[in-house]
Amino acid sequence: MAAEKQPEKQQQKRRMLLLVCIVLLLCGIGAEGYLLIRRAESGIFTIRRDPAAELLEAVQSGDYTGAKIIRLTDFPEGEVPENVTKKLTEQAQAIRDAYFAGQTDAETAKALMQQITDLEIPAVTEAVRPISEEIRLHEMWLALIRKANASVRAGDYEDAFRQYSRLPKDDASLTELYAEQLEQTVSCLTEEAQEQITAAEQAHDYDTAASCAEHMRRLLNDQADFWDDELAGIRARQQQYQYTEACRNARIFYDSGEYAAAFDALRSLPDAVRETYPAEDTLQSYQDSYFRILPVTVQNLLDAGETEQAEQLAGEAAALFPDAEEIAALQDQIRSAVPQELIAFGEPVLSDFTQSDTALTGSDGKTYQSETGNLYYSYDGAQSGRKNCTAEFRIGGGYGRLTLTAVPLKDFDRDTTVLLEISDGKKELETYAISRKTGALHIDLDITGAERLLLRIRPSAGAEDLRNAGVIIADAIVRS
Repeated sequence: MAAEKQPEKQQQKRRMLLLVCIVLLLCGIGAEGYLLIRRAESGIFTIRRDPAAELLEAVQSGDYTGAKIIRLTDFPEGEVPENVTKKLTEQAQAIRDAYFAGQTDAETAKALMQQITDLEIPAVTEAVRPISEEIRLHEMWLALIRKANASVRAGDYEDAFRQYSRLPKDDASLTELYAEQLEQTVSCLTEEAQEQITAAEQAHDYDTAASCAEHMRRLLNDQADFWDDELAGIRARQQQYQYTEACRNARIFYDSGEYAAAFDALRSLPDAVRETYPAEDTLQSYQDSYFRILPVTVQNLLDAGETEQAEQLAGEAAALFPDAEEIAALQDQIRSAVPQELIAFGEPVLSDFTQSDTALTGSDGKTYQSETGNLYYSYDGAQSGRKNCTAEFRIGGGYGRLTLTAVPLKDFDRDTTVLLEISDGKKELETYAISRKTGALHIDLDITGAERLLLRIRPSAGAEDLRNAGVIIADAIVRS
């Protein structure tokens, strides 16, 4: 109200002086009147105002209402002299400094800042805005610290750590307020996690232990290396446990004669364990057990006709122990257990023996044909002087029986007898006489230990050659 009455009083004084001058002129005072008028004018000029100074004085005295009136009256556009802007900004800075020095609280500081902003001086508002924001953010950080500290007191260290993590790290004065609590929080979090990991490992729940370590690695990113090492240790202990358990269970099953169960126990090991432990000395016991059990399991599969599964197990063994001497024997075991046509071993070494996959008629009137080509017969006498015919097959060993059918061709001489000799290349295994009288011979011969087979057709005693004495060798199979 004092600011509103001041302009009004000045105008009344001015009007009174003018009235006195007019009266003096009317009275004809002359020169003396003129002097009085000049003096009156001087008096009028001496009461001229300084709105900028009045505005600053009102602000410094705390009369923001009066300051607002002066701003609206004398500076309607909000454009004030630079010195006024500077002084008001300094005033705002002083309020900010008082707040951070603890000389005033946030609410008071915010209220004073708002009063300066309410003057609606654009340049001042722009200068004050970051100062106000600084106070607001600091209050927010303090509230966050209080919340985090409350979580620490409640024992919720993970929540406390998440709150502390949101605080700025480049504000030393702020960091001092929570550094001790943060250190306590990290220590307690680490201790709790390690207790959980220990409990999980004691229960052999390594996946839970690893999950806990991975969670801590994500949470305490500054300690990622520590938790990476911890996680690696958990996985190593898990593999050691899995390996030990598999071997222990396999031994129990094996000793009780449950070979399939023992083998399954060894095969249950994850690939990661198999990749880790071949370098360990203790693997030898596992390998020994493995190859004691594997042949029994493979044989059971072969007996059940599960050849494909048996071959798969042999392939796994070769991949796991590529240098094991037992691999070759295992492969021979599988190969010998599967009936193989002689033609499956590749083209034979022929000497005056003809190989054919066309249909041929035997002396028994039956037609013999093989789509796989395991049909052999001697020359039919078109050329004279042939004393014998041979066909050699390299079977590689591991087979126990040879079965085949030997039958004379339909135009075989009635009075001719030829001999079919079967040997392993070192010794004769058996010789069979073939004629129209004997008809088709169904041969089942023991070939154990043979690595190759030599089939030879030759004339019998007294026969000159094999003219018109062709013989069909059909369905030649080797098996275990």
